[in-house]
Amino acid sequence: MAQYIRFPTADGGAVLIEVAETVVQEEEREEEAEGLKKAGLRDKVAEAGKKVTEVVIEARDQFEETVMETVRRNAEAFI
Repeated sequence: MAQYIRFPTADGGAVLIEVAETVVQEEEREEEAEGLKKAGLRDKVAEAGKKVTEVVIEARDQFEETVMETVRRNAEAFI
């Protein structure tokens, strides 16, 4: 099952990012030293001070709201 992190936008919308729940491996640490930083779902959630399930539920709810809003706006265009 895909998991998502929701980032609010300045205009009140949101961007959903699909993420993998992974841990950075030793070989990836070399890339990090070169300026590339990788983070799994747990890292981002820990930064936000939330539980993984809370973030996934928020993302799912926001996604459903966004889909409904998109459908509503498209339906209004045809009416």
